[in-house]
Amino acid sequence: MHAGKLAGFALDVKSAHKTVRVRPSDQGLLGVTLPSADGSGPRYLFYQVCPFGANFSALWFQRLGSFFLRVLHLWLWLRHALLGYVDDFPLLQDEDVIALFSCLVLAFCAMFGIPVSHAKLQLGRGIVWIGWRFGFGSGAFCVPLDKSLKLKRLLQEALSGRHVRRRTMDKVLGLLQWLCKLFRPFKPWLQPIYADANRPLATNHSIAPGDWPGLALYLNDSLIFVATPPGTSITPGSRLLEARHMALSSKKDLAKVPTSKRIWMRVTDPSTTRRKLSASSRESLAFWLEWWCDLPPLYFPFKSLQQAFAQLGLMLCLRSVVPSARWVVRMRTLSDNTGAKAGTNKLYSSHFPLSAFLKKLCMLACLTGIERDVGHVSGEKNDDADWLSRCGMTQQ
Repeated sequence: MHAGKLAGFALDVKSAHKTVRVRPSDQGLLGVTLPSADGSGPRYLFYQVCPFGANFSALWFQRLGSFFLRVLHLWLWLRHALLGYVDDFPLLQDEDVIALFSCLVLAFCAMFGIPVSHAKLQLGRGIVWIGWRFGFGSGAFCVPLDKSLKLKRLLQEALSGRHVRRRTMDKVLGLLQWLCKLFRPFKPWLQPIYADANRPLATNHSIAPGDWPGLALYLNDSLIFVATPPGTSITPGSRLLEARHMALSSKKDLAKVPTSKRIWMRVTDPSTTRRKLSASSRESLAFWLEWWCDLPPLYFPFKSLQQAFAQLGLMLCLRSVVPSARWVVRMRTLSDNTGAKAGTNKLYSSHFPLSAFLKKLCMLACLTGIERDVGHVSGEKNDDADWLSRCGMTQQ
């Protein structure tokens, strides 16, 4: 253990992938074509370094970064901790000497021509590394203020109107997925948002009764338009959902639609940039905005839900004998129900009743610091637990 006060120093290598040179014999696949200025013909330009985005660029810089890390460990002879994540290198050391050794690291980079991003240099008892703010004085880390404000602004924008842009939903989901790296039990709250983000808005289109029999020529077996029917503005890739308030699932259902007058169709367009939020999505977004969602008590007489409810009881029993602490306690249990076992382990379900129970389970796990590990047991060896999960509804 370290007896003194710790501080941190963060170093970022500028254009890290481009610090790796490529042999002339291997540059053939790194060429781009540009038109010449005089119009005489195309120009061929080739990268002499690893470009950002190539599959091999990350691999080769990992090898170079590992060598850089090992050499710096020898360069810094006093007790320290030096880490590396892609092109970010944080140094942890005693607060009294870290300023001197940070200068040694910069001198090492200057001597060997390692480009440094000066705008990202940090030194102090708290630094931002890989998106998180680490406080070495308190031994904790948190979400930076700018990202918290950004997430709050995006959530308010998503909840402000009836419809929301797909780009806004992608930004919200990206930040929430990043937050779930720290708060993994909150992942079930993302399910309805993902469902609405991948559900395009449906619009109404009309077609003349005489053109309805030929509409099947423009549809595939999944009722997706492969071409634009005459007299309509339906884009290829759209999907036919219903016609004259009749749900359609195959081409055979087209013959069931009455053609006595002009036919109105309900069509989804995947190219639209707007999405409609369901009630579940608004509830989830409000939970993230307020950091709490008070669900009413629910009861559904389904075995998967009863098994998930039993996991809540087991967690409360364990909490009574193992109070909350700074370490994580893993609770190993057994269940003969596949739905409850998968939902409890993966913390995800697309079915509303089970997802509501999982939200309660995740919230309790986050508050207590208890992890769940549910294994399988055959049903014939689980009679007593089955009787308890049914609350005495069956007679033994």
